[in-house]
Amino acid sequence: MSTPEEQGTSTQQDVHDLQDLNTTLNTDAAPQNADAAPETDAANNPDAAQDADAPEAKKARKLKWKKKAKKEKAPKEEKKLSSTGTGKDKTRPLDIVKVVAWCVIALALVKLAFFPAGVKDTAQSPSADFAQSTVAVERGNITSSVSANGTITQDGAGALKAPQEGTIIAIAVGEGQEVGAGARIAQIQQAIPGEDSYSIDAEGNEIVIPGRTNYRSQWVTAPVAGTVHITAVLNQNVSAGDSIGSVQPKTNAVVAQLTADQMYRLTTAPETARVSVKNGPQPFDCSGLKITTNSGSANEEGVTATNIEARCPIPAEIRVFPGQSATLTINAGEAKDVLVVPATAVEGRYQNGFVYTPDGNQKEVEIGLTDGNKVEIRGGLKEGEEILEYVPGGENTAMECNPMTGEGC
Repeated sequence: MSTPEEQGTSTQQDVHDLQDLNTTLNTDAAPQNADAAPETDAANNPDAAQDADAPEAKKARKLKWKKKAKKEKAPKEEKKLSSTGTGKDKTRPLDIVKVVAWCVIALALVKLAFFPAGVKDTAQSPSADFAQSTVAVERGNITSSVSANGTITQDGAGALKAPQEGTIIAIAVGEGQEVGAGARIAQIQQAIPGEDSYSIDAEGNEIVIPGRTNYRSQWVTAPVAGTVHITAVLNQNVSAGDSIGSVQPKTNAVVAQLTADQMYRLTTAPETARVSVKNGPQPFDCSGLKITTNSGSANEEGVTATNIEARCPIPAEIRVFPGQSATLTINAGEAKDVLVVPATAVEGRYQNGFVYTPDGNQKEVEIGLTDGNKVEIRGGLKEGEEILEYVPGGENTAMECNPMTGEGC
């Protein structure tokens, strides 16, 4: 039987052992704030202190307390993960939403790429026959005009040519001087020898008496108003037609090229046109329009192209500069309250043509003005008469506005 001193020492040792065990358990369960019940029970339970001298009991209690601490730790960790939202179970719905969204976007892109909205199948059945659509002859107004792109050009210099053979005896103007049309530029004198006469002297000999020389002078005048450029000098002998200089006018004109189709639309020879200068003055009218046809150079096959040029002088009060782009619009005529049909219904564009009745018969008509979309019918049809809208065997030839040629505008 142990003494009281030995029992006190054993009890103190058990307390120290329980404190060490409590420290170990607190270290394991510190993040979860585990309860310190083992230490408290050991300190307040004398029976536990008395049993502490048994190593097996102490070891068993230690294992029991560890298991209890682990069981208390697991639910707290699950609760913490659930409250903080960092668990896998909480992120799984968000991942599913993302996958669904990407699938929807992918399907939308596929539809846009291979099945665009608003595109309709325009394929026609083999039996479709659009040539059988008809139109009625009606009354309307037609204004025919031809437009062509051109350029502002300075009028060409007027040549100063000697009107006769002779010698330049006077030059009335200086180089670079401004002159008006008809101004005297230089005088050319021609010596014309007189006819010789004959007589007989006292001894009966024939005497030749030289004829008297006559002189004829002519002035070279300026063909246009402008700046004089002299290439001849005083006392220079010239022949008829020789150039002695030029006069460069300050006037300009708009020049544009026309096509044969446009010429067919010009049923009359207009003398005026409308000019629109790019980045220049407001549109204005010009008069003195001239249309000329010139033969161009031959191509490799020996075919010579024909150039049709329209030229209209720019009024003196309009300020323009050579090289500017301009549009020349020529009024080819106007017809009001006349019979008209679509241009697609007429075969031919000048004077005479053909239209087709619904039963396919050809009918000759007299053609008037056209604006590229409608054609004036001057004879061969009556108002209200039905004809095919398109020439059989042809395509829809309705003209679109071509700013280069003016067709359909």
